[in-house]
Amino acid sequence: MTLNNWIKTTGHKKVAQLVNVEPSTVSAWCTLRACPRPHVMQKINKLTKNKVSYKDMIETYTKANN
Repeated sequence: MTLNNWIKTTGHKKVAQLVNVEPSTVSAWCTLRACPRPHVMQKINKLTKNKVSYKDMIETYTKANN
């Protein structure tokens, strides 16, 4: 599962609440203008029971911004 798919399934506002960030931050992740910070990646990975991996979050952002 990708981060974007999880966000779409869960909802922007709910994801923002779950990981304690602003909804605008979640939107930035969806548009690949930003990547979650390491401590937030850890929360996302735990919340999704490893379905959204660190590798996926980092590689998706890196590919889009290189």
